[in-house]
Amino acid sequence: MTDPAARPANATNPRLFWGAALALIAARVIAQIVSPLELYPDEAQYWGWSREFVFGYYSKPPMVAWVIGLTTSIFGNSEWALRLAAPFLHAGTALFLYLTGRELFGERTGLWAGLAWLTLPGIALSSFVISTDAPLLLMIAGMVFAFVKYVRTQSWLWAAALGAAIGLGFLAKYAMVFPCIGAAAVFLFDREARRAFLSVKSVLIAAVAAAVIAPNILWNAANGFATVSHTADNANLDAELFNPGHLVEFWVDQLAVAGPVLFPLLVVALVRAFRTKDAHKSALVWLALFTLPALIVISGQAFLSRANANWAASAYPAGVLLLTAWGLAHARKWFFGGLALNAALALFLIVLTMFPAVADALGQSNAFKRMRGWEAMTEQVIEAAQDGGYGLIAPDDRFVFQTMDYYARNRNDRPVMKMWLRHEAPHNHAEMIAPLPQETEGPILIVSKFEDHIEWLERDFERLEPVGEIVIPIGGGRTRTLRLYEAEGYAPVPRD
Repeated sequence: MTDPAARPANATNPRLFWGAALALIAARVIAQIVSPLELYPDEAQYWGWSREFVFGYYSKPPMVAWVIGLTTSIFGNSEWALRLAAPFLHAGTALFLYLTGRELFGERTGLWAGLAWLTLPGIALSSFVISTDAPLLLMIAGMVFAFVKYVRTQSWLWAAALGAAIGLGFLAKYAMVFPCIGAAAVFLFDREARRAFLSVKSVLIAAVAAAVIAPNILWNAANGFATVSHTADNANLDAELFNPGHLVEFWVDQLAVAGPVLFPLLVVALVRAFRTKDAHKSALVWLALFTLPALIVISGQAFLSRANANWAASAYPAGVLLLTAWGLAHARKWFFGGLALNAALALFLIVLTMFPAVADALGQSNAFKRMRGWEAMTEQVIEAAQDGGYGLIAPDDRFVFQTMDYYARNRNDRPVMKMWLRHEAPHNHAEMIAPLPQETEGPILIVSKFEDHIEWLERDFERLEPVGEIVIPIGGGRTRTLRLYEAEGYAPVPRD
């Protein structure tokens, strides 16, 4: 890496850049406040977690719940208050990318990398919902910056900062392992990094990271390693293996995450980083090594079984730095064209979240189907329970349980809720904290989202009789249907 002082002066105006960034962040916060869209079920689950400060939860480490607990303790429990931290966390990631880009390539690269981050389609969407990805990506960006500063200065302060970023990243999401693999690859292939880490300061890095992670490990040990087991279950390797179609789908999804121009540019930059002869080759190789582990591993997962588009999100903090640095040097028109397209998509998403009827008119209501109808569903289920005199409701779907838990939060007349378990053991947080007790006599109200559960329900109860349906419109002519049953004599049959 070259000395920053020897690099050419930057022609980009930082005030204009940060003005645009702040305007985008403000627009996203306003969109959150005025949007009529309801919570995504996972958001409702994280809100439920946030009511209790602990060091772990069933399916995720604790940071997302802590963040929600902070914002809701200040602003209340409305949907926008739950989500408020998301755009600011992504802004923090953009700031770290700016600092890292400036350190490695100069002010201009840092500024454009920050703006490229804020306008990625995946980040535009993630800025409207609260998820584990937002704090994870902030910690990854902080880790990459601390890594660069530590290698260049070899100071105790940056060693401690690097260890803290790694530890906090694991408290956000276990996908923090991917940039750690990247750091190990940099150590193996780069002489400068090896010299920095073959030092007693590496002990401090490891010690700080371990100290930060330790409470979550202890929580898992006390709770049957629930989070670790759930993370392993997500691999779904007991399903039909070898699915090339899923791999293609995963890579097509990345066009939606990073943009239809910038993602191909990233792929080109990843290849060319190892072949370039310019003065910044070592920095480009570093960023490529931080980017590749998540893309390679999750591509393998997609081929073997399945993979969600966001599972490779940990590749993108370093990836955006790489595509910005390489794009500005070798493909300026493509880079700025892709950035302009992403910015237009980001602004359009703000419009859609504020006015979902626009999505309906464009035939894209399916994009918001999981963020509609939960409050109306809650009202109708509680009304059905009251009309039938049922003191206990038992859903067969965690989404129903989680959203009812949130939308009935202020109702003193809400019935008791328990989860009917399809499997022998809990497979989600709702089933872990509120399983339907064996030998529940009833009568109780079963709220079933899945028609194929009827066979098991009939086996588990001495008496099961249909008492109606609830049909909730969710936009675009689509509906969510819940089947209601009166049940007595719960004695679940053994599961295999």
